[in-house]
Amino acid sequence: MMEECSSDRICPQIPGNDGDIGLEQALDRCAACCLNGCLETAPGDQTHTVWLKLYTASERLRIAVHEHDVLQALLEIGSNLMACEEMAVVTLQEDGRLSVLASSGLTEHRAEALMARAEQIAAEVGRGQITIVNASRCGNALWSELGIIAFVPVWHKSEPRGALIFYKLLPQRTGFDAADYELLQLLSMYSGACLFSA
Repeated sequence: MMEECSSDRICPQIPGNDGDIGLEQALDRCAACCLNGCLETAPGDQTHTVWLKLYTASERLRIAVHEHDVLQALLEIGSNLMACEEMAVVTLQEDGRLSVLASSGLTEHRAEALMARAEQIAAEVGRGQITIVNASRCGNALWSELGIIAFVPVWHKSEPRGALIFYKLLPQRTGFDAADYELLQLLSMYSGACLFSA
């Protein structure tokens, strides 16, 4: 069965909702908030893990924005914080096609399958919902067909722009945990601004 993330958002709102706050400053505030949460929880507590992953991701994105290295940062977050060995960052083109901006472990077959389903993927981006496919139950036929385990729509300035697509976790991972759900929310909130801000 598919699950749509609906947990409370831990980080501050995305840039633009705080007046003239810049993207790096918003990510810095997010990182500070998460670090504070991390320091206020015991290291063995599951909430501590959530805060730690969110702190690490928001700080990595802040640095990436400053160094103009956002695509690599997104791949590192997927690999290092979620233990995802196959993922792609895709963008919607004006002519309705998809482009793979960056990927890790993405096979040519998977890339071609994405391109062939561009219209359906664009429609899912337009829905604006993070989707996680639970392998133990039936789910979205498109995601099952494409082998996608998590889908994060990327929006920027109220416009659908692309997606973060996760295919396969490392063998020691059996699925997503609470920290992963929150991390996907953070990526949904900030990826568009990080990727498409000048």
